[in-house]
Amino acid sequence: MTVIDTHTYFFPHEWVGLLEREASNHGATMGKNEQGAVTFAYPGIRQVFSRGFIDLGVRLKAMDAEGIDVHSLSLTTPMAYWAPPAFGLKLAQTFNDSCSRELHAGT
Repeated sequence: MTVIDTHTYFFPHEWVGLLEREASNHGATMGKNEQGAVTFAYPGIRQVFSRGFIDLGVRLKAMDAEGIDVHSLSLTTPMAYWAPPAFGLKLAQTFNDSCSRELHAGT
């Protein structure tokens, strides 16, 4: 039987990089934690972009260890809703395009 996990999140490298470069221009606070993971803070929203949510190799190893065959990937906090419209659109387009590139490169 195929095991599918439909409650999983993914942040493409390019999307996190866009946040690092431009989110502070739109009111977010970007940084890094003690482990070197990128951090995001905006009033009412906090996120740590740990490797398991960005690195597909780490994700695939974890899936194998847990016996999961397929992940249905989606974006989670901070999403794009917090941002002003033009930057929100850029975040959404970057997420979609970079997901497509990264996931297809892995096949």
